Amino acid sequence: MNKLLQLKLKWLAKLILARYKPELIGVTGSAGKTSATEAIFAVLSSCKRVRRNEKNYNNEIG
Repeated sequence: MNKLLQLKLKWLAKLILARYKPELIGVTGSAGKTSATEAIFAVLSSCKRVRRNEKNYNNEIG
């Protein structure tokens, strides 16, 4: 990815996080991340407004 674009995306992400202060959940590990993400989304979406990646892009930014 172009370094300038990467820097701009990083700056924009910091700006959005500082403004809206969302609660974040990170799912890590070597196996089961997609299933865990789907389960967390299913549980939380019934009582909160949630967002998630629609797809696993396997890169530095998601």
